[in-house]
Formats: sequence, C-alpha cells, structure tokens
Amino acid sequence: MPKAADALDFLLAAACFGDVVVRLHPHEGVHFNAKRLFEAQGHFAEYLRLFRHMVCMALSRTFTNGEFLPMAETAYRINLSSVRALQDVLKPVSLAEAPDDLFQQIMKANQTMLEMDYTSFPDTSGNPTYAKYASIVVNGKVVAQIDNHGWLETSNAMAGACTQAINKADASAGVTSGPLLAQTRAEKLAESLHGQIVKASSAMTQSAFESVPQPKATVDTKAMINDPRYAQLEQLQQAHAAFLAQQIAQNQAAG
Repeated sequence: MPKAADALDFLLAAACFGDVVVRLHPHEGVHFNAKRLFEAQGHFAEYLRLFRHMVCMALSRTFTNGEFLPMAETAYRINLSSVRALQDVLKPVSLAEAPDDLFQQIMKANQTMLEMDYTSFPDTSGNPTYAKYASIVVNGKVVAQIDNHGWLETSNAMAGACTQAINKADASAGVTSGPLLAQTRAEKLAESLHGQIVKASSAMTQSAFESVPQPKATVDTKAMINDPRYAQLEQLQQAHAAFLAQQIAQNQAAG
C-alpha cells in the first residue's frame, strides 16, 4: 500500500512535470476570464500551469552558507542544524487511508494535472469570438482590453484596481460569457478607472457571438492511460476503496 511520502512525491512530481507555460499578457499581465469551461487555452490550464511554476520554484530554492534563504534576505533564516526530517517527527500514513474528502481533493488535483498533459487546444486565432471587443483608455493610455468572450487583459499593476469593478459587472451582466458580459465589464471598468471605452471594429453582438460554434479541447485518452501515473492513480483509488470497505465492516461489527 503506498505511503504518504510516496504519494506526496508523486503529487509534486506531477506538479513540476512538463514545461511551465502560463498564458499571460505580453507585459506580465493577468486575465480575468468569463465564467466558462474553455477559453482560448482554458483558464484552468493557465492557473494550473502557474501553480506548477510556483511549486517548481519553491522546490528549487537554494541554500546559502548552510541556511535556507527566504523570499527576502532580511526575513528570518532557518538554521539547518535544527531541522529534522519529517519522517522522524510524524508517523507516515497511507494516502489511501486519508479522510475521503481529502483523498478526493488530492486525487482530483492529480487527475486534472495528468489530463492537462494530454490535452490539445485548437487554434483560435481566426475565431471572431476571441477577437477584441473594446479597450479601456485612461488619460490617453490603454490600460485594459476585453475580448468578445468578456475576458479582460490588463497589467499586474492594474489588476487590483480592476477586481472590484469586474465583480460588480459579473453580478449584473445577466450572462456568463459573450459581448453582453464584455460590455458590462467595460462600463464598470471605465467608471471605476475614470476612463473611456473604445470599441473595436471586431466587437460582436451577443446573438452573433452565440451563433459561432465554440472550439473544444481534446484529450488523448489512449496516451494518457499508458502513462505510468495513470496506473498509480488507479491503484490508489482501489486501495482507498478497500480501506473504506474495511472501515464500514469494522463499524458494523462494533455496532
């Protein structure tokens, strides 16, 4: 039966597996996406791969003069002589014997990361629904752009200022995707930032948007099943099911 350490190694390996690809603004920007399952390359793909990047960065931190160097050099340092191996402090517990809610969360994360490695996304460059809807201009400078889906693209510096306006827009738009959402977001942003809306020639109406078939991501299921990680997940599922059955039997016998 797999131990927690093995499962943790597998989880971290999955998190760092593959290239780090985060589809952000060319100027290190961020996206506020419409509430839908698939956007260009998928909003979950972006956050997932950003998560991978963060995990890999955390695991690749270096040691200087025998001490771990935190985010800021002025922060607290950890003397490695006082550090004990986790297995010396905590008793290893099989992941399969974890509480069901925790087990399912970990499994879902691993399954999603595995599936993303075998997911292909269609080219949306010629799809009009991904074209620009409008720009938000403040003092003659473009500070944000919105596409026909309602996605907002802005810089990191502007992200905080945009968040509240986006939340208000999403609560009142009446749709979860499309030009109506884009227009509502543009209005709230222009109001919040004291800017103006400059509509693009590629802006669509909601009816025209809804008439365009949306592309879908595809998963190479055969290749995914042949990945050793898939078998590991299957084994963990079986071990967890056996553990739950054993728990039920013990509870019934005790009752």
